[in-house]
Amino acid sequence: MINNIVLFLAENSDKMSTISKRTLIVLGFIIIVFFLAIGYLVKLIKYILKIQGDYVNETMYQVLEAKLVKDSKTFRKHSFRKNRVKFYFEARIPMLAIICSCILVFFYTLCINNLSWSFIGRITSDMFPVYSWPMGDFFGLHIPIDWPVLVKKSTWHFNSLEGWITYIFDIAIVYGVIHFAVCNCALLSRNIRTITEGNKFFKKDIEALKARQEAQQANQPPVPEPTDELQEYLSKK
Repeated sequence: MINNIVLFLAENSDKMSTISKRTLIVLGFIIIVFFLAIGYLVKLIKYILKIQGDYVNETMYQVLEAKLVKDSKTFRKHSFRKNRVKFYFEARIPMLAIICSCILVFFYTLCINNLSWSFIGRITSDMFPVYSWPMGDFFGLHIPIDWPVLVKKSTWHFNSLEGWITYIFDIAIVYGVIHFAVCNCALLSRNIRTITEGNKFFKKDIEALKARQEAQQANQPPVPEPTDELQEYLSKK
């Protein structure tokens, strides 16, 4: 299919307008950035899964080695408790950041006798430049056909108290939400590893049990035959 598309574009390159060529470039750039972002996100999730999985192995190794846990239910109970404790100590920092930033804004609105938080949305939106994407029809699709045009530059309010409060609030919220999301992802990773490792360690494998029993029997010394004196003694009894 890709070869057909490339062949079609090569045969009709002279007929395509400049706008169509720009559209293909912009569309290809967007697709590449999208797949790169997805790829790095998957790598990040795999890294978090590995690190948190190793934490479960480290915390439960000594318990299993000492044979303090006899079944998968008890294993999950102790491991889940350790996971929740770790989640509490990790998640309290971003939650404190969010709570403190909200308290800061609340006290500021009390001081100015205006409980509206609308200034945060206005100042936050001014931080980001506004672009306009030229749109057009391309093979029946309404998509961007050229690079975006800058409509409004970003504006910073460092000369006002509301600006500084808004920036502190934004930083705390962004940090808190991202960090809290990572903590939840880590907790989910540890719980998944707990379930899989518990089932794997306490799996009742009949074939493995049979092999262990045969190995134990093979290592046991043979039972000696009773002597003639012993047989004579037992017959008298």
